[in-house]
Amino acid sequence: MNRIDILEGIWPVMPTPYGDGGGLDAESVRVLAGWYADESVSGLLVSGSGGEYPYLLDDERTAMIRAAAETVEGRIPVMAGM
Repeated sequence: MNRIDILEGIWPVMPTPYGDGGGLDAESVRVLAGWYADESVSGLLVSGSGGEYPYLLDDERTAMIRAAAETVEGRIPVMAGM
């Protein structure tokens, strides 16, 4: 497989879930990432791909990427938004 082949298929942009206090809801990140992986998408775009990048703190961005990647456990690739 060459590097461009990984971008084939369905790569949804995962929304960034926020909790009642306005911060990242890491548990919802895990639920969403697991659901996408269970639905057999080709890959997952997280952390700012939907336009929220400027509103995420660095630690929130890192936590979101880590939670999604750990949850899918290599079943699908995770690409971080920039």
